[in-house]
Amino acid sequence: MSGELQGLLPVAGLGDLADLRQRLHKDLARAEKDIGVLGKRLDNPKFVANAPAAVVEAAQLDLSEAQQQQQLAQQRLQSLT
Repeated sequence: MSGELQGLLPVAGLGDLADLRQRLHKDLARAEKDIGVLGKRLDNPKFVANAPAAVVEAAQLDLSEAQQQQQLAQQRLQSLT
């Protein structure tokens, strides 16, 4: 996934599903880590008050994208089971 564009490919017969699951778990873990870091940063009133507006907005966008990545990885993992 890149921004709003998603590309889906059929995976049947293309490779080892265990490898795909492992990669999706890795993607999910990365997204969850990003959500935790960005969430803490944005929950910090000092950061929000003192950081330039563009930095706060960028963090909010990054958080939104990480949440989308998390949801997408979860959906893909569920579709493999």
